[in-house]
Amino acid sequence: MNPNSFENYRQQLLSQAGIFNKIDLSKEEGYLAGFAFFSANLANFLPSIPVSEHEELHKKMLLNTAMETFDRNITHIVDFSVFEGQTQYILPPHKPFIYCSFHLGSYRIFINHLLRAGHKLVLLVRQGVFDEQLQDLIDFTNKLVSIFKVESEMLVVNADEPTSALKILRSLRDGYSLVAYMDADSGSGEQKGEEISFLNHGIYARKGISFLSYASNVPIVPLVAYRKPDLQNVIFVGEPIYPDKNLSKAAFEKQTLQQLYNWFAEYVVQTPEQWEVWGYINNFMLPPVIPPLVDDTVFQKTIFQFNLQRYALFELASGPVLFDRLTYNVTEITPDFFLFLSQFTFSNPQIILDASVFQNLVSNQVII
Repeated sequence: MNPNSFENYRQQLLSQAGIFNKIDLSKEEGYLAGFAFFSANLANFLPSIPVSEHEELHKKMLLNTAMETFDRNITHIVDFSVFEGQTQYILPPHKPFIYCSFHLGSYRIFINHLLRAGHKLVLLVRQGVFDEQLQDLIDFTNKLVSIFKVESEMLVVNADEPTSALKILRSLRDGYSLVAYMDADSGSGEQKGEEISFLNHGIYARKGISFLSYASNVPIVPLVAYRKPDLQNVIFVGEPIYPDKNLSKAAFEKQTLQQLYNWFAEYVVQTPEQWEVWGYINNFMLPPVIPPLVDDTVFQKTIFQFNLQRYALFELASGPVLFDRLTYNVTEITPDFFLFLSQFTFSNPQIILDASVFQNLVSNQVII
């Protein structure tokens, strides 16, 4: 790695970060709703992080997303990135692998590396990426092939097409490697997916990757990217997972998915602000468990607090809302009620409020 190249890259990122940090994100369209879902997901999966730190982490996640977008267009990004772990599995000779990654850090750098190394790839993407980025992906691949004089190829397959699995199996037999992201909210014919545990909650994980490995007898190589405090990108290559034909297909799928997410969870805990899926992981999480009231004596209290751990208040263009971080329910409320709840501490609210309103607030643990 050329130190001067990395320092020039780092200075460009610092400049981008300086511009980003001057933006008043709260005035950006959709920011408050986006933050509400981010905060809810963080509270459900990493409850050890105080709610008071959520907003700063959300801003850092948005900055990381901007940096990832910046990185994906740098043809020489590999030259000032670090590869660690079982790197022999991303080097020639080019036998087929299923490269499995997650949307953490600058998660596309390893694709750049594979193309520069002459791999033939199939990239599995969700519908939105296929519709919006297909031509960009093709153009970038052609650019790398031209600059580095390699015979690489990359086919892009829409995960939501019914025939995607057949296309991929044919490609694996023809010597292509598959690149797929486990935490994308899509996949043909998978419906809700496999129930597994992840961090402090359960999710429906996509089964397609483990199914393809079992069906093709091609091992899975997990990879994860993250950005160090000095802004250098690290890509870590994990131990491959080989298909175990002593297990049934269903057993292998479940065991492999749990193993992959257990491995990935360690990186999320270390750098939660670098995982962009916080904004929509609720789309494939298991239904939450609603905690019961301890007992009816809670209604006899005189001092209540707004339940900041579970609820959030914010104003949309249509008016103020109460957002439940646990169930993701959004309830429109009146401006006066918004001001009342914004006090956060309430003395004898049962005297001020209508009896049914008070009962509802306590029963739903809006005030505790």
